[in-house]
Amino acid sequence: MSTLNMQDAEVERSKPQTSPALRKIHTTLLATDGTVHAERALLNTIHLVQHSGGNLIIVYYADPNDTALFGAMGCTSSEAWEQQGKLVLEQLEKKARDAGLTEVSVLLEPYKGEEGLSLLATKVQADVVVMASHLFCLG
Repeated sequence: MSTLNMQDAEVERSKPQTSPALRKIHTTLLATDGTVHAERALLNTIHLVQHSGGNLIIVYYADPNDTALFGAMGCTSSEAWEQQGKLVLEQLEKKARDAGLTEVSVLLEPYKGEEGLSLLATKVQADVVVMASHLFCLG
């Protein structure tokens, strides 16, 4: 059993601490639903990845019941959702590669709420998760 005396504690406190902001970003996960908001998030993510030198994973993570995305009835089938997701991912991957990113991969992930996205981020070992924000006004 090792003990820490006051002198050792002073040495520990004097060591430079690594700030989370200074750590290298290896993997950035961009969650997208294909909206214009997500398109803007892609532009910001491209800039981040260009400066971090890491890789980008783009995941289509849209709620098939979101009427703002799929019209009044939501997405009519899982096949329609998958088809839309593949189209969105293809377009965003092309934009990322056209911007000079070489380490880009895509995922089509069934929507499981915020917790599901958190689990996915852990699974792919994402250092950063980027997603768009929507503001809906009623009335």
